[in-house]
Amino acid sequence: MGPFCEHIVDAIQINILRMFRYASLSSGKSIPISLGLIGFELFILPLAIFYDLSNYFWRQRGLGVLDEDFIDMKLTPEFKAVTTDIPCGEFSLKPVAKWRGDIDRLLRKEDWLKAYEDIINLRADLESKKRMHPLLNHFVESVHRCIALTIIWSKKCEGDDLLILKFHRYRRWLVWWQMLGFEGSLALDYLSWPLRKKGLLILEQDVPIIPVPIP
Repeated sequence: MGPFCEHIVDAIQINILRMFRYASLSSGKSIPISLGLIGFELFILPLAIFYDLSNYFWRQRGLGVLDEDFIDMKLTPEFKAVTTDIPCGEFSLKPVAKWRGDIDRLLRKEDWLKAYEDIINLRADLESKKRMHPLLNHFVESVHRCIALTIIWSKKCEGDDLLILKFHRYRRWLVWWQMLGFEGSLALDYLSWPLRKKGLLILEQDVPIIPVPIP
């Protein structure tokens, strides 16, 4: 099993186990959220299989970049029943379709560094409301890391313009597929917000922090 599949399978296992714990704390109200998250991950699994298989081509060229894209799910925060630090406020929607379009246009123009810098601004916008948008924030962090690693690993292709273009196309599609999850993650954040306002840490404690290297 490759790194992408391993990441998704580990996430599914964790969230199945946590589904029952959240359900007992919420009188079953959290079950649709947990099922939505697990269904989301199952939907991603065929894509993960495809990328793990296609990554063999890049490993043969010393570019096993998927090995660094995904953070070990063992780093997921430990389960806490409730929090006394109750968030407040009305849920705010984010223009995620515009974010995806803007980033994709930059990557099509091969402006990876500008895309990396623009996501810094998106993350600053999310930072103050990270507890409101934990899953969306997770996806944005993942895209940010993917772009940063692409810039770093592209240096290993220097001197072969055709290989760089092929590598960038491969990575651009990986970024695009991750960004396709923006709407789904925003929807789950929205549906789970009333539960988090009651102290349940669903979604908020179910994803690891994703560090982003400086390219």
